[in-house]
Amino acid sequence: VYVQIFANNYGECLMRLRQFGKAEGILLRTQSSLSKAMGAESPRVAKARARLAELYDAMGKPDQAAAWRKPLEAKPDAS
Repeated sequence: VYVQIFANNYGECLMRLRQFGKAEGILLRTQSSLSKAMGAESPRVAKARARLAELYDAMGKPDQAAAWRKPLEAKPDAS
């Protein structure tokens, strides 16, 4: 699990460097594996989903961003 957390953090770094293609693949893979390992309700998984929403906003893909953000909005305690 720690490797996946590190990789998700790395994906965020790539996103901030505007290396969107690399970031997208890493963020998608790590969100999926973290969700399987920790459960969909985990705060760590919520953070991974938020990063994907932020990535798609930065890429100019608001529909995809909204799809990743929607589960977060349903739970006000997820941040």
